[in-house]
Amino acid sequence: MDFIPIRNAVEWMRYPKAGEPNAAVRIGVVSAEGGKTKWMDLGREKDIYIPRIRWLDGGKTLAIQRLNRKQNRLDLIFANPETGESRIVLSETDSSGWVDCSDMVRFLGTAALSGRPNGPTGCTCTSIPGTRP
Repeated sequence: MDFIPIRNAVEWMRYPKAGEPNAAVRIGVVSAEGGKTKWMDLGREKDIYIPRIRWLDGGKTLAIQRLNRKQNRLDLIFANPETGESRIVLSETDSSGWVDCSDMVRFLGTAALSGRPNGPTGCTCTSIPGTRP
């Protein structure tokens, strides 16, 4: 529901019932001038969530957070918006529970700084494989 306007309106959203397939998730990039959609490679697993997407390198890289359906594995994927090719640069897994997604990720050239893993006041700095200083 939208509680901001004076008159509320119900917004119906499709949500799969038990036994129905989940919605398919894709990420496509189109030039501001128009043209064909370039679809990003999100991997073989199709039953996923995409909780966060962010542009890096002035639009040369798309940083995608991919969460599996059980929500116990979070992958940070870098995708090339021109080719659609992608690679996993970081992965976090919690076999005893779930991985919490965070907006508190900052990219610092060859590293990612996250404020979540060590609690609300801690932070973790992780090197990103395949990047150069």
